[in-house]
Amino acid sequence: LFKYLLIVLLAGGFTACSEDEGAQILGGLYEKVDIAPEPGMNLVGRVTDGKNPIEGAVVSDGFTVTTTDAQGVYQMRVKKSTPFVFVSVPADCEIPVENGMPKIYKKIALGDNDVVQRSFTLERTGKKERFTLLALADVQIGRDDEVVMLEKEVLPLLVPYVQQLDKPIGCSMKKMQCLLVPYVQQLDKPVYGISLGDLVWDNMPFHSVYKEQIRKIGVPVFQVIGNHDHDKAIGMDTEADHSFRAAFGPTYYSYNIGDCHFVVLDDVLYTGSSNYTAEITEAQMAWLEQDLKHVPKDKLIIIGVHIATSRRN
Repeated sequence: LFKYLLIVLLAGGFTACSEDEGAQILGGLYEKVDIAPEPGMNLVGRVTDGKNPIEGAVVSDGFTVTTTDAQGVYQMRVKKSTPFVFVSVPADCEIPVENGMPKIYKKIALGDNDVVQRSFTLERTGKKERFTLLALADVQIGRDDEVVMLEKEVLPLLVPYVQQLDKPIGCSMKKMQCLLVPYVQQLDKPVYGISLGDLVWDNMPFHSVYKEQIRKIGVPVFQVIGNHDHDKAIGMDTEADHSFRAAFGPTYYSYNIGDCHFVVLDDVLYTGSSNYTAEITEAQMAWLEQDLKHVPKDKLIIIGVHIATSRRN
């Protein structure tokens, strides 16, 4: 199961990181609509630090990319079927966490004429000069015994590593744990994670099980969708990812840490019954082009995908 589990800690330190007019308000879903929408706009919101507006924050529904104004307000027109809006967390803000998992998105539920307001509150912490990136791949839990392996064998190694134990791990414990001690004490805080797909093995209900286990690591771990994270019974790519989206939100998005701009893409074009091709859709590429317009040229761009873009011999 875990022969492809990749644990990479980059401890070298990253250096700091047309439209209908007059949409009718039928009552805000989830949040009171107190922003007057511009003609044709049906999604509005604010990005603040809890007290003050955050100007220039990048917000997207996965199709349109916009930025907040001086009042921290954004507006856009979204399709009724659009499921999420997300903020590309600015470099001087902390990654928001909910129930132990990164939460940079909010759900949208639009009626025919609704205007929905979805706002984000971020914590300003200043741009991080150094941090550690933890990368996982192909955890692939699909049976109960594999969950036990993750919980009892893998996490007991990984969690102390990430938490930077204050005292050495006794060598009465497993040899691998003893070998990890020197590295534990060298980690740069804070630590952020990314899991590069195949979180489960064709067992969609296990996405929630995976979520419960991975949050034990104790740091924000972003998720990439893999081929085994699709529902084999569904032949349409945009529907076969329903379980992943329910557990983790959008399948492609971006965020910033220090001087690094992270882009997560879905490079699995799924056609059902475990059949798929390695392909990034035109919609994602169009979104990415817009997203990168807001990224300074001196930023390091880190892309997370499941299927390797090239292979070594």
